Amino acid sequence: MLTLRRHDLDNLRTYLAGLVITGHTAIVYGSGGQWPIRSATVPPGTSPPLVAFSGFNQTFFMALFFWVSGRVSAQSMQRAVSPKGGNASGVAAFVRAKLWRLGVPTAVYSIAVYPIAHILVLPHWDIGTVTGCLRAQWGALRGARGPVWYSATLLAFDIAAAGLTGSCGGALPSVSDEAYDAMSRWGWLAVMGSSFVARTRWPIDAPDRLPLLGVRAGYLSQYLYAYALGWLSLGRGEARMKSPWEEGSRSSETGVSKEEEEEKKKAAAGRPARGPLSMSSATALSLGTMLLAFAPVLVRVRPETLKKDLSQYMGGWNYQALLYTLWNEFSLVIVGPALMALFQRRYSRPATLRTFSARYSYAAFLVHTPVNVAIELLVEAVLCPGGEKAAWMSSAAWKAAGPVIMTVLVSAVNVVASFTIGRWLVDYVPGVRSFI
Repeated sequence: MLTLRRHDLDNLRTYLAGLVITGHTAIVYGSGGQWPIRSATVPPGTSPPLVAFSGFNQTFFMALFFWVSGRVSAQSMQRAVSPKGGNASGVAAFVRAKLWRLGVPTAVYSIAVYPIAHILVLPHWDIGTVTGCLRAQWGALRGARGPVWYSATLLAFDIAAAGLTGSCGGALPSVSDEAYDAMSRWGWLAVMGSSFVARTRWPIDAPDRLPLLGVRAGYLSQYLYAYALGWLSLGRGEARMKSPWEEGSRSSETGVSKEEEEEKKKAAAGRPARGPLSMSSATALSLGTMLLAFAPVLVRVRPETLKKDLSQYMGGWNYQALLYTLWNEFSLVIVGPALMALFQRRYSRPATLRTFSARYSYAAFLVHTPVNVAIELLVEAVLCPGGEKAAWMSSAAWKAAGPVIMTVLVSAVNVVASFTIGRWLVDYVPGVRSFI
């Protein structure tokens, strides 16, 4: 059995939290999406490099969050239903803990924190304007708001897993080795089909989200698939997500993975074991297939109409939506295992910078929306005082490279600020540590 503490997974969570913050920063400078502000420092419309960056990240980063969460939840349930904890009481304790650590932050964020970002962008902060903004935000409240859709959806998955555990008499839900291998190899095709069907009703660029959870229906099956694989990986002894063609990443009692043992055996026989692609190869394959999927748009790309041209890919009974869904799930099963294998090889050690430890990644995730907006407004005030753009912002070079440059620079500040504030909240604000 693997040790429960996994520094590679801790570091992966920190990286993914930073990627979320960066992705939301990119919206401000032209990646497309919904955000309280849009920068005047860059041209209107969407930036093709940022659209590609965000689209590529979307294929895997939240799914990996759910894989890691499923794994951690299975470990928590395993401890809860141990002989010392008892079965029924252990399951109940698991649910209570999840309600506290996921439900409370979701409610507090949706009611009190999310409106702050919208208050920050108001032209005036007089009592009437602020009160009107709060009324509008609370009137639109139908469940999780902003990024805590992740917390709400994870809570729903955890409660469902707890119900299955209780119905199994305290035994963690599991499947046979054959079923797990089939899920790893072919499950993404079922996810592709269900996601495509869901997007005919709920296109992923539409504002509609599922009630209470706030998740986009077009991605829900991918997240459930990743969570299930993460949960089941504990009983299987799998160290990470597997790509469809590899032969396994299980750990043996000696601490050497079955993957490494198989590699040695097959190397001796002159045939290397099949493992995940390298991260560079997986990225190249994903981006290459993305070019094929989006070829109908790319052959006539125009920044001012890119958003409209891409709308066909967001959902509906059309070949563009099918191509996008196929690429999205294919990219997950090649990039996800490659990224996890990279962290397993190179980052299986404690974080060197305390601020960027996994202990503060959830807090950084929760606070990053108002932090991002505040910093982005400050950048706008410095670079475009009074809404006036500098002459160099109208140059062809800046129009082409400016969105990427601004995203890189501002997201670096946003990531550092979010983790710093998250650490301060956890370490110094009484009571926060108990539920974050």
